[in-house]
Amino acid sequence: MAWAACIILALTVGFFFWPRSRTAELAKASDRQVAGWVEKMKAVDAITFLEGGGTYYVVYEPDDESTTAPVVDIDRSITLPLLRRLKQDLDVTVMALIEGDSPDEAHSLVIDLEKSRDKETAIQLFFDKEDEAFSGVIPRQFGERWFHFEFVDEQEAAETELGSNWHDDFE
Repeated sequence: MAWAACIILALTVGFFFWPRSRTAELAKASDRQVAGWVEKMKAVDAITFLEGGGTYYVVYEPDDESTTAPVVDIDRSITLPLLRRLKQDLDVTVMALIEGDSPDEAHSLVIDLEKSRDKETAIQLFFDKEDEAFSGVIPRQFGERWFHFEFVDEQEAAETELGSNWHDDFE
């Protein structure tokens, strides 16, 4: 009878800790991916970059991908105001990662959590609120060191059924 209790206890403990280890694995994988970007790209203050005319996310006419005229300038209407609120409300700096061959376009937006460790919960709540207000989806990924986020317009979000937490999509 004691062996049955040991098995039940082992299964209970295993089920309790398994989801947490999966989340930790995904956080480490996210960090490896972003760390590779940071190593290969130039990191600059995202607000300064966008205010200086750089771009991160612009929606182009869906029927004509060769056009360079933006239909919706997400950077000016959504991204830049969000980054300013994040800086003002939480004193968090977002870095734009710039590839060498495209100095006016950001590849990604990231937050170094080592510099904002005490604000992780506030950052999550901030992005939950912003995601609710945004017509599309703001997918985001917490790693152990890096927090990475993007903007996906409403049409693309519907087509891909992308959730706001990439970890959900990997499981």
